[in-house]
Amino acid sequence: MKITKPFLLIFMIFPFFVYSQSRFSGDPLQAQFVTEDVDSFWKAYDIWKKEGGNPFKEYVENGTLGVKGFLQSRIENADSLLAMVKRHEQRYLDRRNSLQDLTKKRKQIQAAYASIKYWYPEVKFPPVYFVVGRFNSGGTVSDDGIIIGAEKLSSLDWIKELVTHELVHFQQKYEGPDNLLKQAIKEGSADFIAELASGEQNNLEAFMYGEAHEDELKKEFALLMEGDDNTDWLYSTSGKDNRPNDLGYWIGYKITEAYWEKQTDKHKAMQDIMHVKDPKGFLLKSQYLDDAIAIVNRMSEVDKTILKYKVSKETFPIKVMVKVPNITDEVYISGYQPQLGNAQPNKVKFNKVDEYTRVLEVKVHSPARFVLTNGSWSGVGVVKGIQPYETITVLPEKESQITYQVTRWVSWE
Repeated sequence: MKITKPFLLIFMIFPFFVYSQSRFSGDPLQAQFVTEDVDSFWKAYDIWKKEGGNPFKEYVENGTLGVKGFLQSRIENADSLLAMVKRHEQRYLDRRNSLQDLTKKRKQIQAAYASIKYWYPEVKFPPVYFVVGRFNSGGTVSDDGIIIGAEKLSSLDWIKELVTHELVHFQQKYEGPDNLLKQAIKEGSADFIAELASGEQNNLEAFMYGEAHEDELKKEFALLMEGDDNTDWLYSTSGKDNRPNDLGYWIGYKITEAYWEKQTDKHKAMQDIMHVKDPKGFLLKSQYLDDAIAIVNRMSEVDKTILKYKVSKETFPIKVMVKVPNITDEVYISGYQPQLGNAQPNKVKFNKVDEYTRVLEVKVHSPARFVLTNGSWSGVGVVKGIQPYETITVLPEKESQITYQVTRWVSWE
């Protein structure tokens, strides 16, 4: 029989597809826990302390698939890793022996794995790679497995919940717009399933805050959920109130929990949670935000601004004077209010008064929180009297004219 090129192409791709989907075991007891990268890191560290140079190059170049998967946006390269080790050497040393009880914890993780297999029989258990990064990620997944940042582990108290959460991410297949709603459901559902499997909730600070402020947070999330700004919900906060990081995990958990409770066929519900094709439809079926969405739809634009930024209804005129270090410097203000550029680094520009002075007059809500930039996040002003990387907060009803001196520009990228 003559094989045509299209058929040959399908024949060649299909085995690879099957291999990529089936190369990991469905048996919880066969799950691998790979720690050799941690040993390699500390070997490189000891060499560096004795001989100098940058032996972390060997750690990066000869690392497992876990290290390779942690390079982009995390380790980056050996020079970046060395710079972080120099800056936070004691923090690294404090965690040098953090994996010493991993053998005991492994059995607990495998028990949680078995629970997930009950609810989701097609689950695959990829290797869990423990690597050392730059304190910017506790865990993630790649096509090759689960990757845990060992330098973030002060202990293994929550390792079962963390690994199980990442295992859920490895199984998830989500579609739809890449907005706040989708990301919150993705993270929150991983927490929900991890708790179902392990019996433990691992995001206690966010969970406790969320429960205490549920009504107000539901309205705020309903207002923002279809946008792509995750600030104040995932990974970082603006400082507009005392909320902890990662409230998106909590509200995604609540949406998932509400969906789960409404389903009679729990195995079908687990399939739905693992494969959310329409995040907005999933939310509406949960009915968790129905009341909050109705309230937000009736709000005026002023009320929405107050809800979003946690600021006064009134606006106040303020005059900001900035002294710059170079005569060529341009200055912009960037804060979480429309009048402050909606956190864009180059939207609201100061006017030039003289070679070293820039001025801006604007009406803002109180409190006004902002930073000064030269037009990009690679140039954020360090202001005399204010700590580097700290946001400026002003109460415009009390301070109508303020002068700042920028001593230098630093990168926030």
